[in-house]
Parts: sequence; C-alpha cells; structure tokens
Amino acid sequence: MTKRLLALALACCVLPAAARAQADAEALRQAKALFFDRQYKEARAAWQGILDTGGAPDALYWVARSSDSLGESERALAEYGRFLAARPADRALVRRAAVLMNQSPSL
Repeated sequence: MTKRLLALALACCVLPAAARAQADAEALRQAKALFFDRQYKEARAAWQGILDTGGAPDALYWVARSSDSLGESERALAEYGRFLAARPADRALVRRAAVLMNQSPSL
C-alpha cells in the first residue's frame, strides 16, 4: 500500500511538470514562428507572455528584437539593457544584443 501511495504521489508531481514543459515548448515554438514570420507585434506579446511566466531566460532578448523590428528603438534599447543586466548565459545573444544596441539610431 505504501508503495502505491508513493507511486501516486510521484506521478502527481511528475505529470504536471511534463505537461508544463510541453506547453512551454509549444509557446517557444509559436513565439519563434511569429518572429520569423515577421509578425513582430504578435511575437513580442508571445515572448512577453513567456517572460511573464518565468520561462526561457532569453525571452527578454526576443522581446527587444521584436520591439527593434517594429522600429521602437527607445523601447528596444531599454529591453536590451535589461537583458544584458540580467547577465544571460547565452554569450552569442549577449554579443548580438550589444551590436544591436550600438547600431540603434537612438544613441
């Protein structure tokens, strides 16, 4: 009986986490698709939603890229700054954000 309860408790913890991971992966896929389909306003909203739920540490970079692509330079600069201030692990995105910030007409 104790083994059954332990297995049930474990399943209750693991299954929701797996479902959340699948939903997170789908949200990432959709946000990327919107960005690369040049639907920047919708992409920014999707990336912001991911960011708001605590997912994908690089979501702020993509929020900034979406703002930049919409021509909202000042907003993008602030978002790139917040992204860099968070000291992200992805060094390629850090370099790209720094380059994009230096190319901004608002500077």
